[in-house]
Amino acid sequence: MTTFEADDDHSLFHSGTYEGALNLARSYMPGGELSLDERIEIALTLADEQAERGYFQLAVDVLEAALEELTPAELWLSRAALTVRLNTVKVLDRLAWLNIKLGQGGRAFLRAQLARDLSQDLDGDNSQADDDRIELMHQAAQLTGRQDHWDELPSMPETLSDTGGFESLRSPGAAPGRVRKSVTAPGAPRSSAATPAYHEVPVYFATNRNRTGRANPYDYFRGKRAPLSLGRAEVTVPRDRQTGDFKTASRDSWKTADKARLITIDTIALFDDHEIFWSDMRQDIQASRRKEALIFVHGYNTSFAGAVMRAGQLSVDLDIDGATVLYSWPSKASLMSYVVDRNQVIDPFLEELKSLIVRVALDTGARRVHLLAHSMGAQFLLDALLRVKLEDRVRELDRPIADEVIFASPDVDAQNFVGQIQRVRDLAGRVTVYSSREDRALQASELLQGAVRAGRAPEIVCTSGVDTIDTTEAEQDFVGHSDYSRSAIDDVRSLVWIPARVSPEKRAAILSPDAAGAFWHYSGAAAKTAGPAFRRALEMARQFGLEMALTELEINATRPRTASAGPSLGAIKKQIEALLGRA
Repeated sequence: MTTFEADDDHSLFHSGTYEGALNLARSYMPGGELSLDERIEIALTLADEQAERGYFQLAVDVLEAALEELTPAELWLSRAALTVRLNTVKVLDRLAWLNIKLGQGGRAFLRAQLARDLSQDLDGDNSQADDDRIELMHQAAQLTGRQDHWDELPSMPETLSDTGGFESLRSPGAAPGRVRKSVTAPGAPRSSAATPAYHEVPVYFATNRNRTGRANPYDYFRGKRAPLSLGRAEVTVPRDRQTGDFKTASRDSWKTADKARLITIDTIALFDDHEIFWSDMRQDIQASRRKEALIFVHGYNTSFAGAVMRAGQLSVDLDIDGATVLYSWPSKASLMSYVVDRNQVIDPFLEELKSLIVRVALDTGARRVHLLAHSMGAQFLLDALLRVKLEDRVRELDRPIADEVIFASPDVDAQNFVGQIQRVRDLAGRVTVYSSREDRALQASELLQGAVRAGRAPEIVCTSGVDTIDTTEAEQDFVGHSDYSRSAIDDVRSLVWIPARVSPEKRAAILSPDAAGAFWHYSGAAAKTAGPAFRRALEMARQFGLEMALTELEINATRPRTASAGPSLGAIKKQIEALLGRA
Protein backbone atom coordinates (compact mmCIF):
# COMPACT_ATOMS: atom_id res chain seq x y z
CA MET A 1 0.00 0.00 0.00
CA THR A 2 1.27 3.45 -0.90
CA THR A 3 1.82 5.70 2.11
CA PHE A 4 1.54 9.47 1.89
CA GLU A 5 3.42 11.38 4.56
CA ALA A 6 2.36 14.78 5.81
CA ASP A 7 5.58 16.58 4.92
CA ASP A 8 6.12 19.41 2.45
CA ASP A 9 7.37 17.14 -0.32
CA HIS A 10 4.51 14.62 -0.13
CA SER A 11 1.69 16.68 1.33
CA LEU A 12 -1.81 16.14 -0.05
CA PHE A 13 -3.02 19.43 1.43
CA HIS A 14 -2.90 21.50 -1.74
CA SER A 15 -4.96 18.91 -3.61
CA GLY A 16 -7.86 20.38 -1.63
CA THR A 17 -10.69 17.90 -2.08
CA TYR A 18 -10.94 14.14 -1.69
CA GLU A 19 -11.23 13.67 -5.45
CA GLY A 20 -8.23 15.97 -5.98
CA ALA A 21 -6.17 13.91 -3.53
CA LEU A 22 -7.18 10.68 -5.26
CA ASN A 23 -6.20 12.09 -8.66
CA LEU A 24 -2.82 13.16 -7.26
CA ALA A 25 -2.26 9.72 -5.77
CA ARG A 26 -3.28 7.98 -9.02
CA SER A 27 -0.63 9.95 -10.86
CA TYR A 28 1.98 8.06 -8.80
CA MET A 29 0.40 4.64 -9.29
CA PRO A 30 1.09 2.25 -12.17
CA GLY A 31 -2.18 2.06 -14.08
CA GLY A 32 -3.67 4.74 -11.88
CA GLU A 33 -5.69 2.29 -9.78
CA LEU A 34 -6.26 2.59 -6.04
CA SER A 35 -7.77 0.01 -3.74
CA LEU A 36 -10.50 0.92 -1.28
CA ASP A 37 -8.01 0.71 1.61
CA GLU A 38 -5.68 3.10 -0.21
CA ARG A 39 -8.47 5.56 -0.96
CA ILE A 40 -9.54 5.62 2.68
CA GLU A 41 -5.95 6.09 3.85
CA ILE A 42 -5.62 9.03 1.46
CA ALA A 43 -8.82 10.55 2.84
CA LEU A 44 -7.61 10.17 6.42
CA THR A 45 -4.21 11.66 5.60
CA LEU A 46 -5.70 14.65 3.78
CA ALA A 47 -8.23 15.25 6.56
CA ASP A 48 -5.49 15.15 9.21
CA GLU A 49 -3.43 17.68 7.27
CA GLN A 50 -6.43 19.99 6.86
CA ALA A 51 -7.30 19.68 10.55
CA GLU A 52 -3.73 20.47 11.59
CA ARG A 53 -4.02 23.74 9.65
CA GLY A 54 -7.38 24.52 11.27
CA TYR A 55 -9.55 23.73 8.23
CA PHE A 56 -11.91 21.49 10.15
CA GLN A 57 -14.91 21.82 7.83
CA LEU A 58 -12.79 20.92 4.79
CA ALA A 59 -11.58 17.85 6.68
CA VAL A 60 -15.19 16.89 7.42
CA ASP A 61 -16.10 17.22 3.73
CA VAL A 62 -13.25 14.89 2.76
CA LEU A 63 -14.27 12.24 5.29
CA GLU A 64 -17.95 12.51 4.36
CA ALA A 65 -16.97 11.72 0.77
CA ALA A 66 -14.89 8.77 1.95
CA LEU A 67 -17.76 7.51 4.10
CA GLU A 68 -20.01 7.42 1.06
CA GLU A 69 -17.60 4.91 -0.49
CA LEU A 70 -18.00 2.65 2.54
CA THR A 71 -21.80 2.59 2.75
CA PRO A 72 -22.91 0.36 -0.18
CA ALA A 73 -24.60 -2.78 1.13
CA GLU A 74 -22.67 -5.06 -1.24
CA LEU A 75 -19.41 -4.11 0.49
CA TRP A 76 -20.77 -5.13 3.88
CA LEU A 77 -21.93 -8.46 2.44
CA SER A 78 -18.64 -9.23 0.69
CA ARG A 79 -15.70 -11.25 2.00
CA ALA A 80 -13.95 -7.96 2.72
CA ALA A 81 -16.65 -6.90 5.22
CA LEU A 82 -14.22 -6.88 8.16
CA THR A 83 -11.87 -4.51 6.34
CA VAL A 84 -14.80 -2.29 5.41
CA ARG A 85 -15.86 -2.16 9.06
CA LEU A 86 -12.33 -1.29 10.19
CA ASN A 87 -12.14 1.55 7.67
CA THR A 88 -15.61 2.77 8.62
CA VAL A 89 -14.62 2.93 12.29
CA LYS A 90 -11.48 4.93 11.41
CA VAL A 91 -13.50 7.46 9.42
CA LEU A 92 -16.24 7.74 12.05
CA ASP A 93 -13.65 8.28 14.80
CA ARG A 94 -12.07 11.17 12.90
CA LEU A 95 -15.46 12.65 12.00
CA ALA A 96 -16.68 12.56 15.61
CA TRP A 97 -13.55 14.38 16.75
CA LEU A 98 -13.89 17.00 13.97
CA ASN A 99 -17.58 17.50 14.72
CA ILE A 100 -16.65 18.29 18.31
CA LYS A 101 -14.15 20.86 17.04
CA LEU A 102 -16.90 22.46 14.94
CA GLY A 103 -19.41 22.45 17.80
CA GLN A 104 -21.65 19.92 16.00
CA GLY A 105 -22.66 17.94 19.05
CA GLY A 106 -25.49 15.92 17.52
CA ARG A 107 -23.34 14.66 14.65
CA ALA A 108 -20.41 13.92 16.96
CA PHE A 109 -22.60 11.91 19.33
CA LEU A 110 -24.10 9.71 16.61
CA ARG A 111 -20.74 9.07 14.96
CA ALA A 112 -18.88 8.25 18.17
CA GLN A 113 -21.76 6.02 19.21
CA LEU A 114 -21.79 4.17 15.89
CA ALA A 115 -17.97 3.85 15.87
CA ARG A 116 -18.16 2.34 19.35
CA ASP A 117 -20.82 -0.15 18.25
CA LEU A 118 -18.89 -1.22 15.16
CA SER A 119 -15.58 -1.54 17.03
CA GLN A 120 -16.70 -3.67 19.99
CA ASP A 121 -14.77 -6.74 18.79
CA LEU A 122 -12.06 -4.90 16.85
CA ASP A 123 -10.05 -2.92 19.39
CA GLY A 124 -8.49 -5.88 21.18
CA ASP A 125 -6.43 -4.58 24.10
CA ASN A 126 -6.76 -0.94 23.02
CA SER A 127 -9.16 0.09 25.77
CA GLN A 128 -8.16 3.71 25.40
CA ALA A 129 -9.84 3.89 21.98
CA ASP A 130 -13.11 2.89 23.58
CA ASP A 131 -12.57 5.31 26.48
CA ASP A 132 -11.90 8.13 24.03
CA ARG A 133 -15.10 7.36 22.13
CA ILE A 134 -17.03 7.50 25.39
CA GLU A 135 -15.44 10.85 26.19
CA LEU A 136 -16.37 12.15 22.74
CA MET A 137 -19.95 11.08 23.41
CA HIS A 138 -19.91 12.94 26.73
CA GLN A 139 -18.53 16.08 25.11
CA ALA A 140 -21.12 15.82 22.34
CA ALA A 141 -23.93 15.43 24.88
CA GLN A 142 -22.62 18.50 26.66
CA LEU A 143 -22.77 20.43 23.38
CA THR A 144 -26.33 19.40 22.54
CA GLY A 145 -27.69 19.52 26.09
CA ARG A 146 -30.23 16.91 25.00
CA GLN A 147 -31.56 14.61 27.68
CA ASP A 148 -31.87 11.61 25.32
CA HIS A 149 -28.12 11.85 24.61
CA TRP A 150 -27.27 11.92 28.32
CA ASP A 151 -29.59 8.97 28.94
CA GLU A 152 -27.79 6.89 26.29
CA LEU A 153 -24.25 7.56 27.56
CA PRO A 154 -22.08 4.67 28.80
CA SER A 155 -20.38 5.11 32.17
CA MET A 156 -17.50 7.57 32.13
CA PRO A 157 -14.12 5.78 32.41
CA GLU A 158 -11.94 6.60 35.39
CA THR A 159 -9.15 8.04 33.27
CA LEU A 160 -9.46 9.89 30.02
CA SER A 161 -7.23 11.47 27.42
CA ASP A 162 -6.79 15.22 27.61
CA THR A 163 -9.02 17.58 25.70
CA GLY A 164 -6.55 18.22 22.92
CA GLY A 165 -5.71 14.58 22.38
CA PHE A 166 -7.84 11.62 21.31
CA GLU A 167 -4.68 10.44 19.57
CA SER A 168 -5.85 6.82 19.77
CA LEU A 169 -8.64 7.84 17.42
CA ARG A 170 -6.75 10.26 15.20
CA SER A 171 -3.56 8.42 14.34
CA PRO A 172 -1.81 5.10 14.93
CA GLY A 173 0.76 4.61 17.65
CA ALA A 174 0.90 4.95 21.40
CA ALA A 175 -1.59 7.29 23.04
CA PRO A 176 -0.50 10.08 25.37
CA GLY A 177 -0.63 9.81 29.12
CA ARG A 178 -4.13 10.06 30.56
CA VAL A 179 -5.51 12.86 32.63
CA ARG A 180 -8.82 12.90 34.48
CA LYS A 181 -11.22 15.26 32.72
CA SER A 182 -14.55 16.51 34.02
CA VAL A 183 -17.56 16.78 31.73
CA THR A 184 -20.39 19.11 32.69
CA ALA A 185 -23.88 17.62 32.67
CA PRO A 186 -26.93 19.75 31.84
CA GLY A 187 -27.73 22.13 34.67
CA ALA A 188 -24.32 21.76 36.32
CA PRO A 189 -21.88 24.69 36.57
CA ARG A 190 -19.56 24.99 33.59
CA SER A 191 -15.83 24.94 34.15
CA SER A 192 -13.56 27.42 32.43
CA ALA A 193 -12.27 24.62 30.20
CA ALA A 194 -15.77 23.62 29.06
CA THR A 195 -16.93 23.97 25.46
CA PRO A 196 -18.09 27.54 24.76
CA ALA A 197 -21.68 28.02 25.84
CA TYR A 198 -22.70 29.64 22.57
CA HIS A 199 -22.55 29.26 18.81
CA GLU A 200 -20.63 31.85 16.81
CA VAL A 201 -22.65 32.57 13.66
CA PRO A 202 -21.55 34.71 10.71
CA VAL A 203 -24.44 36.63 9.13
CA TYR A 204 -23.77 38.31 5.79
CA PHE A 205 -25.92 41.38 5.24
CA ALA A 206 -26.95 43.84 2.57
CA THR A 207 -28.72 46.95 3.80
CA ASN A 208 -30.03 50.28 2.55
CA ARG A 209 -29.95 51.79 6.05
CA ASN A 210 -27.83 54.78 7.00
CA ARG A 211 -24.63 54.32 9.01
CA THR A 212 -24.42 56.12 12.34
CA GLY A 213 -20.63 56.11 12.68
CA ARG A 214 -20.94 54.49 16.11
CA ALA A 215 -18.97 51.42 17.17
CA ASN A 216 -21.88 49.92 19.10
CA PRO A 217 -23.13 47.08 16.82
CA TYR A 218 -26.68 47.64 18.11
CA ASP A 219 -26.60 51.21 16.83
CA TYR A 220 -24.46 50.74 13.72
CA PHE A 221 -27.33 51.39 11.28
CA ARG A 222 -30.63 53.20 11.67
CA GLY A 223 -33.81 53.67 9.65
CA LYS A 224 -32.97 56.35 7.09
CA ARG A 225 -32.46 55.51 3.44
CA ALA A 226 -28.88 55.19 2.22
CA PRO A 227 -26.80 53.58 -0.55
CA LEU A 228 -26.25 49.85 -0.24
CA SER A 229 -23.80 48.63 2.42
CA LEU A 230 -22.46 45.07 2.42
CA GLY A 231 -20.95 43.45 5.48
CA ARG A 232 -20.78 40.57 7.90
CA ALA A 233 -21.94 40.44 11.51
CA GLU A 234 -20.77 37.90 14.06
CA VAL A 235 -23.75 36.75 16.14
CA THR A 236 -23.62 34.52 19.21
CA VAL A 237 -26.50 32.18 20.01
CA PRO A 238 -26.64 30.25 23.32
CA ARG A 239 -26.30 26.48 23.05
CA ASP A 240 -28.42 25.81 26.14
CA ARG A 241 -31.74 27.17 24.88
CA GLN A 242 -35.00 25.82 23.53
CA THR A 243 -35.31 25.87 19.76
CA GLY A 244 -37.13 29.05 18.80
CA ASP A 245 -36.18 31.01 21.93
CA PHE A 246 -35.30 34.60 21.05
CA LYS A 247 -33.94 36.31 24.15
CA THR A 248 -31.56 39.04 23.01
CA ALA A 249 -29.06 41.46 24.47
CA SER A 250 -29.91 45.14 24.47
CA ARG A 251 -28.22 48.17 22.99
CA ASP A 252 -27.01 49.26 26.43
CA SER A 253 -25.65 45.87 27.58
CA TRP A 254 -23.86 44.68 24.46
CA LYS A 255 -20.40 44.68 26.09
CA THR A 256 -21.46 42.80 29.22
CA ALA A 257 -24.28 40.56 27.96
CA ASP A 258 -24.20 36.93 29.08
CA LYS A 259 -23.69 35.00 25.84
CA ALA A 260 -24.70 31.77 27.54
CA ARG A 261 -28.22 33.19 27.98
CA LEU A 262 -28.76 35.86 25.35
CA ILE A 263 -28.37 36.19 21.59
CA THR A 264 -25.81 38.92 20.97
CA ILE A 265 -23.97 40.75 18.20
CA ASP A 266 -20.22 40.55 18.66
CA THR A 267 -18.90 42.55 15.74
CA ILE A 268 -19.90 44.17 12.47
CA ALA A 269 -17.49 44.44 9.55
CA LEU A 270 -18.19 46.38 6.34
CA PHE A 271 -16.84 45.51 2.89
CA ASP A 272 -16.01 48.70 1.02
CA ASP A 273 -14.91 46.44 -1.82
CA HIS A 274 -18.14 44.60 -2.57
CA GLU A 275 -16.38 41.86 -4.51
CA ILE A 276 -14.57 40.81 -1.31
CA PHE A 277 -18.00 40.37 0.29
CA TRP A 278 -18.98 38.00 -2.50
CA SER A 279 -15.64 36.23 -2.46
CA ASP A 280 -15.86 35.57 1.29
CA MET A 281 -19.42 34.29 1.02
CA ARG A 282 -18.43 32.05 -1.88
CA GLN A 283 -15.55 30.60 0.14
CA ASP A 284 -17.84 29.87 3.10
CA ILE A 285 -20.37 28.10 0.90
CA GLN A 286 -17.73 26.12 -0.96
CA ALA A 287 -16.13 25.03 2.33
CA SER A 288 -19.45 23.72 3.66
CA ARG A 289 -20.79 20.24 3.17
CA ARG A 290 -24.32 21.04 2.04
CA LYS A 291 -23.53 24.30 0.26
CA GLU A 292 -26.73 26.01 1.36
CA ALA A 293 -27.76 29.65 1.45
CA LEU A 294 -30.59 31.21 3.43
CA ILE A 295 -31.72 34.71 2.45
CA PHE A 296 -33.87 36.33 5.14
CA VAL A 297 -35.94 39.52 4.74
CA HIS A 298 -37.29 40.96 8.00
CA GLY A 299 -40.58 42.73 8.63
CA TYR A 300 -41.99 46.01 9.94
CA ASN A 301 -40.89 47.56 13.23
CA THR A 302 -37.48 45.87 13.11
CA SER A 303 -34.12 47.42 13.89
CA PHE A 304 -30.97 46.37 12.09
CA ALA A 305 -29.69 44.72 15.27
CA GLY A 306 -32.97 42.85 15.75
CA ALA A 307 -32.89 41.63 12.16
CA VAL A 308 -29.27 40.43 12.45
CA MET A 309 -29.98 38.55 15.68
CA ARG A 310 -33.11 36.96 14.17
CA ALA A 311 -31.03 35.84 11.19
CA GLY A 312 -28.49 34.33 13.59
CA GLN A 313 -31.22 32.47 15.47
CA LEU A 314 -32.65 31.08 12.22
CA SER A 315 -29.19 30.05 11.07
CA VAL A 316 -28.73 27.95 14.22
CA ASP A 317 -32.25 26.58 14.53
CA LEU A 318 -32.41 25.67 10.83
CA ASP A 319 -28.80 24.37 10.91
CA ILE A 320 -27.87 26.33 7.79
CA ASP A 321 -24.70 24.79 6.36
CA GLY A 322 -23.21 27.39 4.03
CA ALA A 323 -24.17 31.05 4.38
CA THR A 324 -26.95 33.01 6.08
CA VAL A 325 -27.69 36.29 4.32
CA LEU A 326 -29.88 39.16 5.57
CA TYR A 327 -31.45 41.88 3.47
CA SER A 328 -32.30 44.72 5.86
CA TRP A 329 -34.46 47.51 4.43
CA PRO A 330 -34.70 50.82 6.36
CA SER A 331 -37.49 50.09 8.83
CA LYS A 332 -37.94 52.83 11.44
CA ALA A 333 -38.22 50.14 14.15
CA SER A 334 -41.19 51.91 15.70
CA LEU A 335 -44.78 50.77 16.27
CA MET A 336 -45.94 54.23 15.24
CA SER A 337 -44.15 54.14 11.87
CA TYR A 338 -46.18 51.54 9.97
CA VAL A 339 -47.03 53.85 7.09
CA VAL A 340 -43.44 55.10 6.88
CA ASP A 341 -42.18 51.51 6.73
CA ARG A 342 -44.76 50.59 4.08
CA ASN A 343 -43.47 53.45 1.92
CA GLN A 344 -39.97 51.91 1.87
CA VAL A 345 -41.05 49.35 -0.76
CA ILE A 346 -39.50 51.32 -3.60
CA ASP A 347 -37.74 50.50 -6.87
CA PRO A 348 -34.10 51.06 -5.79
CA PHE A 349 -34.43 48.72 -2.79
CA LEU A 350 -36.27 46.09 -4.84
CA GLU A 351 -33.43 46.21 -7.36
CA GLU A 352 -30.88 45.67 -4.58
CA LEU A 353 -32.83 42.67 -3.24
CA LYS A 354 -33.27 41.25 -6.74
CA SER A 355 -29.53 41.47 -7.39
CA LEU A 356 -28.77 39.88 -4.01
CA ILE A 357 -31.02 36.90 -4.74
CA VAL A 358 -29.61 36.38 -8.24
CA ARG A 359 -25.98 36.59 -7.16
CA VAL A 360 -26.40 34.31 -4.14
CA ALA A 361 -28.21 31.75 -6.28
CA LEU A 362 -25.95 31.87 -9.34
CA ASP A 363 -22.52 33.19 -8.30
CA THR A 364 -21.67 31.55 -4.96
CA GLY A 365 -21.83 27.85 -5.83
CA ALA A 366 -24.84 27.34 -3.55
CA ARG A 367 -26.60 24.07 -4.36
CA ARG A 368 -29.73 24.90 -2.37
CA VAL A 369 -31.17 28.38 -1.82
CA HIS A 370 -33.92 29.13 0.69
CA LEU A 371 -35.77 32.47 0.67
CA LEU A 372 -37.63 33.42 3.85
CA ALA A 373 -39.53 36.68 4.29
CA HIS A 374 -41.44 37.76 7.39
CA SER A 375 -44.39 40.17 7.62
CA MET A 376 -43.82 43.31 5.50
CA GLY A 377 -40.62 41.73 4.20
CA ALA A 378 -42.89 39.45 2.16
CA GLN A 379 -43.91 42.44 0.03
CA PHE A 380 -40.23 43.18 -0.65
CA LEU A 381 -39.55 39.55 -1.58
CA LEU A 382 -42.63 39.17 -3.77
CA ASP A 383 -41.95 42.36 -5.72
CA ALA A 384 -38.25 41.50 -6.03
CA LEU A 385 -39.08 38.04 -7.41
CA LEU A 386 -41.11 39.68 -10.17
CA ARG A 387 -37.87 41.43 -11.17
CA VAL A 388 -35.81 38.24 -10.78
CA LYS A 389 -38.16 36.63 -13.29
CA LEU A 390 -37.10 39.15 -15.96
CA GLU A 391 -33.33 38.60 -15.54
CA ASP A 392 -31.74 37.05 -18.65
CA ARG A 393 -29.55 34.74 -16.58
CA VAL A 394 -32.59 33.43 -14.74
CA ARG A 395 -34.70 33.00 -17.88
CA GLU A 396 -31.95 30.81 -19.33
CA LEU A 397 -32.05 28.41 -16.37
CA ASP A 398 -33.68 25.01 -16.74
CA ARG A 399 -34.46 24.86 -13.00
CA PRO A 400 -35.97 27.03 -10.27
CA ILE A 401 -33.63 29.65 -8.84
CA ALA A 402 -34.68 28.76 -5.26
CA ASP A 403 -35.55 25.49 -3.56
CA GLU A 404 -37.88 27.01 -0.98
CA VAL A 405 -39.69 30.32 -0.80
CA ILE A 406 -41.34 30.82 2.59
CA PHE A 407 -43.73 33.67 3.37
CA ALA A 408 -44.14 33.87 7.15
CA SER A 409 -47.14 35.97 8.26
CA PRO A 410 -47.02 37.91 4.98
CA ASP A 411 -48.26 41.49 5.33
CA VAL A 412 -49.39 41.60 1.71
CA ASP A 413 -52.82 42.34 0.27
CA ALA A 414 -54.36 38.87 -0.06
CA GLN A 415 -55.82 39.40 -3.54
CA ASN A 416 -52.60 40.96 -4.80
CA PHE A 417 -50.60 38.09 -3.31
CA VAL A 418 -52.63 35.46 -5.18
CA GLY A 419 -52.13 37.27 -8.47
CA GLN A 420 -48.42 37.92 -8.02
CA ILE A 421 -47.46 34.52 -6.66
CA GLN A 422 -48.71 32.75 -9.77
CA ARG A 423 -46.43 34.92 -11.89
CA VAL A 424 -43.30 33.88 -9.96
CA ARG A 425 -44.32 30.38 -8.80
CA ASP A 426 -41.93 28.65 -11.22
CA LEU A 427 -38.93 30.39 -9.62
CA ALA A 428 -39.18 28.07 -6.61
CA GLY A 429 -39.27 24.33 -6.03
CA ARG A 430 -41.94 24.98 -3.41
CA VAL A 431 -43.80 27.97 -1.96
CA THR A 432 -45.18 27.89 1.59
CA VAL A 433 -47.27 30.45 3.45
CA TYR A 434 -47.68 30.51 7.25
CA SER A 435 -50.87 32.21 8.45
CA SER A 436 -52.73 32.67 11.76
CA ARG A 437 -56.17 33.88 12.87
CA GLU A 438 -54.57 35.21 16.07
CA ASP A 439 -51.99 37.42 14.35
CA ARG A 440 -52.69 40.72 16.07
CA ALA A 441 -50.03 42.58 14.09
CA LEU A 442 -51.81 41.73 10.83
CA GLN A 443 -55.17 42.59 12.38
CA ALA A 444 -53.80 46.08 12.96
CA SER A 445 -52.44 46.16 9.43
CA GLU A 446 -55.87 45.28 8.04
CA LEU A 447 -57.39 48.24 9.89
CA LEU A 448 -54.75 50.57 8.42
CA GLN A 449 -54.79 49.12 4.92
CA GLY A 450 -58.51 48.39 4.69
CA ALA A 451 -57.83 45.02 3.08
CA VAL A 452 -57.32 41.41 4.19
CA ARG A 453 -53.67 40.37 4.56
CA ALA A 454 -52.30 37.17 3.06
CA GLY A 455 -50.90 36.06 6.40
CA ARG A 456 -54.03 36.17 8.53
CA ALA A 457 -56.74 33.50 8.76
CA PRO A 458 -59.73 33.01 8.54
CA GLU A 459 -59.27 34.61 5.12
CA ILE A 460 -56.86 31.85 4.16
CA VAL A 461 -54.88 32.39 0.98
CA CYS A 462 -55.43 29.30 -1.14
CA THR A 463 -53.93 29.21 -4.60
CA SER A 464 -52.53 26.58 -6.92
CA GLY A 465 -48.96 25.48 -6.25
CA VAL A 466 -48.77 27.05 -2.77
CA ASP A 467 -48.92 25.18 0.54
CA THR A 468 -50.72 27.27 3.16
CA ILE A 469 -50.27 26.33 6.82
CA ASP A 470 -52.64 27.76 9.44
CA THR A 471 -50.59 28.10 12.65
CA THR A 472 -53.37 29.43 14.87
CA GLU A 473 -53.05 26.38 17.16
CA ALA A 474 -49.32 26.83 17.63
CA GLU A 475 -48.10 28.07 20.98
CA GLN A 476 -47.86 31.81 20.51
CA ASP A 477 -46.74 34.97 22.19
CA PHE A 478 -49.31 37.72 22.70
CA VAL A 479 -48.84 39.17 19.20
CA GLY A 480 -48.90 35.79 17.41
CA HIS A 481 -46.76 37.11 14.54
CA SER A 482 -43.66 34.89 14.69
CA ASP A 483 -44.89 31.26 14.75
CA TYR A 484 -42.52 30.32 11.93
CA SER A 485 -39.45 30.98 14.10
CA ARG A 486 -40.83 29.55 17.34
CA SER A 487 -43.36 26.81 17.98
CA ALA A 488 -43.91 25.92 14.30
CA ILE A 489 -40.24 25.87 13.41
CA ASP A 490 -40.15 22.06 13.08
CA ASP A 491 -42.37 22.41 10.01
CA VAL A 492 -39.99 24.99 8.55
CA ARG A 493 -37.13 22.59 9.28
CA SER A 494 -38.84 19.89 7.24
CA LEU A 495 -38.85 22.23 4.24
CA VAL A 496 -35.19 23.18 4.60
CA TRP A 497 -33.70 19.91 5.80
CA ILE A 498 -35.15 17.39 3.34
CA PRO A 499 -34.14 18.12 -0.27
CA ALA A 500 -36.92 16.00 -1.81
CA ARG A 501 -40.34 17.64 -1.75
CA VAL A 502 -42.02 16.66 1.52
CA SER A 503 -45.68 17.44 1.02
CA PRO A 504 -47.92 18.40 3.94
CA GLU A 505 -49.46 14.90 3.81
CA LYS A 506 -46.08 13.49 4.83
CA ARG A 507 -45.92 15.88 7.82
CA ALA A 508 -49.11 14.46 9.33
CA ALA A 509 -47.46 14.27 12.77
CA ILE A 510 -48.01 18.02 13.13
CA LEU A 511 -50.31 18.96 10.21
CA SER A 512 -53.91 18.06 9.46
CA PRO A 513 -55.97 18.96 6.37
CA ASP A 514 -58.73 21.52 6.54
CA ALA A 515 -62.23 20.13 6.04
CA ALA A 516 -62.39 21.76 2.61
CA GLY A 517 -58.97 20.34 1.71
CA ALA A 518 -57.60 23.66 0.50
CA PHE A 519 -55.03 24.27 3.24
CA TRP A 520 -53.44 22.71 6.35
CA HIS A 521 -53.71 23.25 10.09
CA TYR A 522 -50.70 23.11 12.37
CA SER A 523 -51.98 20.89 15.18
CA GLY A 524 -50.71 22.05 18.56
CA ALA A 525 -52.14 18.98 20.34
CA ALA A 526 -50.53 16.56 17.86
CA ALA A 527 -47.23 18.44 18.10
CA LYS A 528 -47.16 17.77 21.85
CA THR A 529 -47.64 14.01 21.39
CA ALA A 530 -46.09 13.00 18.06
CA GLY A 531 -43.92 16.12 17.86
CA PRO A 532 -40.86 14.75 19.71
CA ALA A 533 -40.70 11.69 17.43
CA PHE A 534 -41.22 13.92 14.39
CA ARG A 535 -38.42 16.22 15.55
CA ARG A 536 -36.05 13.29 16.09
CA ALA A 537 -36.95 11.90 12.67
CA LEU A 538 -36.14 15.28 11.13
CA GLU A 539 -32.80 15.42 12.95
CA MET A 540 -31.86 11.96 11.70
CA ALA A 541 -32.99 12.82 8.17
CA ARG A 542 -30.83 15.93 8.31
CA GLN A 543 -27.85 13.94 9.54
CA PHE A 544 -28.05 10.81 7.39
CA GLY A 545 -30.72 11.32 4.74
CA LEU A 546 -34.13 9.67 5.04
CA GLU A 547 -33.16 6.24 3.71
CA MET A 548 -29.97 6.00 5.78
CA ALA A 549 -31.89 7.19 8.85
CA LEU A 550 -33.84 3.92 8.80
CA THR A 551 -30.54 2.00 8.79
CA GLU A 552 -29.34 4.03 11.78
CA LEU A 553 -32.53 3.13 13.63
CA GLU A 554 -31.92 -0.56 13.02
CA ILE A 555 -28.47 -0.21 14.55
CA ASN A 556 -29.89 1.71 17.51
CA ALA A 557 -32.51 -0.99 18.05
CA THR A 558 -29.77 -3.34 19.33
CA ARG A 559 -28.72 -0.89 22.02
CA PRO A 560 -30.33 -0.88 25.51
CA ARG A 561 -32.48 2.19 26.20
CA THR A 562 -33.59 3.76 29.43
CA ALA A 563 -37.21 4.61 30.19
CA SER A 564 -36.52 8.34 29.83
CA ALA A 565 -34.61 8.12 26.56
CA GLY A 566 -37.17 10.16 24.62
CA PRO A 567 -39.51 8.90 21.88
CA SER A 568 -39.41 5.19 21.13
CA LEU A 569 -37.50 3.91 18.12
CA GLY A 570 -40.79 2.63 16.73
CA ALA A 571 -42.32 6.11 16.93
CA ILE A 572 -39.28 7.65 15.22
CA LYS A 573 -39.34 5.00 12.51
CA LYS A 574 -43.03 5.71 11.88
CA GLN A 575 -42.25 9.38 11.31
CA ILE A 576 -39.32 8.66 8.98
CA GLU A 577 -41.52 6.32 6.95
CA ALA A 578 -44.20 9.03 6.83
CA LEU A 579 -41.66 11.54 5.52
CA LEU A 580 -40.70 8.96 2.90
CA GLY A 581 -44.36 8.58 1.94
CA ARG A 582 -44.59 4.97 3.09
CA ALA A 583 -46.98 5.43 5.99
